[in-house]
Amino acid sequence: MERRQFIKSACVACAGMAITLPFLNGCGTPAQLIQAALNGDELQVPLTAFAEKNYVIVRSKQLEFDVFLKKESDGCYKALLMRCTHRNNPVQRTSNGFVCHEHGSRFDEQGLVLTEPAVKNLIELPTTINQSYIHIKYRLP
Repeated sequence: MERRQFIKSACVACAGMAITLPFLNGCGTPAQLIQAALNGDELQVPLTAFAEKNYVIVRSKQLEFDVFLKKESDGCYKALLMRCTHRNNPVQRTSNGFVCHEHGSRFDEQGLVLTEPAVKNLIELPTTINQSYIHIKYRLP
């Protein structure tokens, strides 16, 4: 292969990687999606949803945004509204947190801002647990 052809091929390969790498974050094992009805201002998720993973994504037809629900190592549950705090667009789960594809904001798995333009963390929703369910209060500020 001539030098010129090698450089051209290498540039094409680099450009292809630059385009596809950002999308590979979402190629991990997909989260379990749980359908839940909004009952008043509360979503209920069965504890059995955590049999295989320590997190689920909760979806309700009555709500515009999904909720990421994670079982912490101390046995408590953390719920994050999957809405970017920059311009209220949906965020997507990645292997190491969340990303807003609208303007590129990134958040870690705890909902803390990693990359602007968002400057506020994802909204955490209060949770309580009873014998069979995790209750997520869905009251937004």
